[in-house]
Amino acid sequence: MSRAITITVTGDWAAAYSRAVTRDRRVIQRRRRLAVARALVVTSLLVGGVAVSDAAATTGALTQKTGTAGCISETGHGGDCATGTALTSAVSVTVSPDGANAYAASLSSGAVVVFDRDPSTGELTQKTGTAGCISETGSGGDCATGTAIDGASSVTVSPDGANAYAAAVYSGAVVVFDRDPSTGELTQKTGTAGCISQTGSGGDCATGTALNYAISVTISPDGTNAYAAAAGSGAVVVFDRDPSTGELTQKTGTAGCISQTGHDGDCATGTALAGAYSVTVSPDGANAYAASAISDAVVVFDRDPSTGALTQKTGTAGCISQTGGDCATGTALDGAVSVT
Repeated sequence: MSRAITITVTGDWAAAYSRAVTRDRRVIQRRRRLAVARALVVTSLLVGGVAVSDAAATTGALTQKTGTAGCISETGHGGDCATGTALTSAVSVTVSPDGANAYAASLSSGAVVVFDRDPSTGELTQKTGTAGCISETGSGGDCATGTAIDGASSVTVSPDGANAYAAAVYSGAVVVFDRDPSTGELTQKTGTAGCISQTGSGGDCATGTALNYAISVTISPDGTNAYAAAAGSGAVVVFDRDPSTGELTQKTGTAGCISQTGHDGDCATGTALAGAYSVTVSPDGANAYAASAISDAVVVFDRDPSTGALTQKTGTAGCISQTGGDCATGTALDGAVSVT
């Protein structure tokens, strides 16, 4: 029987919540801090490892693999899981288009973690040594050292498999990696090509706009654009991607971001983007959608396929929210944190 593989995130959310609230206290105003921390908790309900399940092709039912093949965690969970590195508060996982690798983003470890995937079984094995993770601090020599990966919260691989990208919530950054297609190993690009951050990170990154608490990143199906959701800025940020190098450049002027407030004219002004938490692009590339945890909404954009520019649909077609108002009224959208 043919089988698909589904990967989910597991672990202990209480510690992640405490860390998020503590860090937020030093970064943003109390009201926004609590709202963003609430959103972080939704994603971090079960964190600290990666669990592996088989999915029956005919029914979609999931069965977790038995023994240590069923999960890889920071602590090994008393022998129930394989033991991994830099997996504290793992909050996002993706599989490469060729199915040969999986990558996880670990919020508290400030890391992107690299796994080999067995295509015949779906089992994951973390790469050995520093090839197994790239972290903000190097994790005591266990990982390669990266830049602007503090609070890694999302990771994705480009459709051509040549690059990976991470959003780092505490660094307020989108991070750019080259991916070796033969091994799946990641190497952060050198210099300012390796990251775009809200502050420029002391010159280590290119400086971007509306990237405060960048928490999600996705690549368009045609590989020509990247989009980030920034919860602290209440914004969706728009980048051009060079298909030959994988480098990202934020679009200039108001084409570079759409935010709840317009950011004093730096961004286009949108509706229901407070706490923008997740962004995705439709398979045909014609639209993008964002989930907003504070606005309790899903936001709808038209995407120009020739430029990648986004325009929020007008009127109530532009958003569906828990409370309506400027948006169409929806149900059960309180704290919306993901859309796909």
